[in-house]
Amino acid sequence: MGPRVPAALPAAGRAGAPGLPAVAVALAIFLFTSYASALSLVFINDDYVILDKSLHASFASLWAPRLLLFNWYRPISRELHYWTMQRAFGIHELPFHLASFALWLAGMALFFALARRIAGARTAAFATAAVAAQASWAGPLLWVAGVQELWFFLFAFLFLHAFARRQQAAAAVLLALALLSKEPAAVLAPLALLWALLIDRERPLPSLRRVAPLFLVTAAWALLHPRLLGRLWGPYAETVESMGRPSLPVTAAKTALALINLEQLPAPENGAGPALLRGLAGLVALVALAIWAARAGGSAAAPGSAQAPGRRIAAFATCWGILGSIAVFMPSISWHAYYGLFGAFGVWLGIMHALRHRPRIAIALVLALAVLRPLRADTPSWDWASEAFQRRAGFFLRTLRDDLLRKHPALPPHSRLYFARVPRNIGWVAGNGPAFRVWYRDSTISGGYYSYYRPRLAGEAAGPDYFFRFDSSGVWVEVKKGPEEAAAARAPDWEPDHRELALLLGGAGDWGGAAAELVKLADAAPDNFEYPLNAAVCLEKLGDSLAAGRLYTRAASLPGAGERVKAAARRFGRPARSPR
Repeated sequence: MGPRVPAALPAAGRAGAPGLPAVAVALAIFLFTSYASALSLVFINDDYVILDKSLHASFASLWAPRLLLFNWYRPISRELHYWTMQRAFGIHELPFHLASFALWLAGMALFFALARRIAGARTAAFATAAVAAQASWAGPLLWVAGVQELWFFLFAFLFLHAFARRQQAAAAVLLALALLSKEPAAVLAPLALLWALLIDRERPLPSLRRVAPLFLVTAAWALLHPRLLGRLWGPYAETVESMGRPSLPVTAAKTALALINLEQLPAPENGAGPALLRGLAGLVALVALAIWAARAGGSAAAPGSAQAPGRRIAAFATCWGILGSIAVFMPSISWHAYYGLFGAFGVWLGIMHALRHRPRIAIALVLALAVLRPLRADTPSWDWASEAFQRRAGFFLRTLRDDLLRKHPALPPHSRLYFARVPRNIGWVAGNGPAFRVWYRDSTISGGYYSYYRPRLAGEAAGPDYFFRFDSSGVWVEVKKGPEEAAAARAPDWEPDHRELALLLGGAGDWGGAAAELVKLADAAPDNFEYPLNAAVCLEKLGDSLAAGRLYTRAASLPGAGERVKAAARRFGRPARSPR
């Protein structure tokens, strides 16, 4: 049950409604206490793909509709943002996270001001607190690449403010900026039409004339977007991500449950007590904001604004919720809770407007959301947009990145790095290893998992290959390809590591590399006939009959070698010796 709040106070005793400065302070307290862990998280997955593209890019190239990352055209929220931040702060994560925090605060403050204009300060404060408590913010706030969502929200709310003030030119520019930040901005022109009809109470024909330029901007963007139609109906509609997409009914259910932080049942990994304790300061900030709003008299609107009738506000908020949630049903993407956040603004505006005369219920809802948020944050999940996933991935990535850089502070040009037994779903490798190019500031370096390995092609630049295996102690064990000192074979797991490497090289057609590993194994385990036998097979594929014959003979002389091994030795003209 929520805190007790008087249903009504005498006019003289009512507190003033919380203004924008007070709301901003409450949001800042919530943000920096609830998401403090974000400030220490490293780049992950898409971050390195974008950093790699923008590292050596010119300003003009940022806008070119080619080499589109993931087939999306988002030059402002992605290429320009990373390009600017890299040149100002390098590849240090903290400034990127602080920029995301600043964008979130600005967007939430703009939403509060917009909601106050529509429905008054009390409703606006309730709705702002409820939206802030959404667990869905984990993706945009913890993951640096989530900044694309935050730029979209910022431009979307600036657009709606400009439209409400009838600043037509500014609204068109802001709409274009939103569209160039993220594709869900396509719903903004229809939302503006609804504003004209329901909030400003214009007749249909004047409303259409007012929004016609905005629809033209949206249409022009849709036609010029290099891959938009292909992502909706064409060759890019089926992606790796969309393969795990839930059915439409499940998508609808999960989107609705995400509004109350229950798309996944809370099961805190470290117990409810520690999770709630970590979220206590943020919980207090949001509930205090809701209580302040509940004690405020009336539902004061922003200066100079005129509130629409209640039914029109409810209709507009409902339509906002529906339009803002369309993105989660689009093809070519999987489902993540933050895809529905823009719709959540409209839904909670509608809910809190309906509860404006029932402040106890409104406070109880904010309290429930604020309690569930830290419980969800500590619930293990394989959804990369969840807080638990981001924290786990961040821990592993920082540890493994630092260990790799300790072992190899620098690499020769055209180096390739390959990794085995990497912990599941930590975002270690994306594409062909853009993270390595960013860390070493060398565009010639590439890498991936063991399965990515292929011999270098004729004419391809030469360079060393490095192989690593994750160890349970949390560090990399380097599996050195080629010549090694004999003492190296005494290291724990040396034999299985090099056996795995030999199998990898042979399976990829690198017969020379596989043969070298097998010869090392044969020297380290002189009683195992399989190593010289397999080395001989590799050399035979290379056409080195002399070396292959010597190894067949060696294999045939060892215990356990069968008639087929001895026959192979005889085939190369060297009689097999009897085992001693």
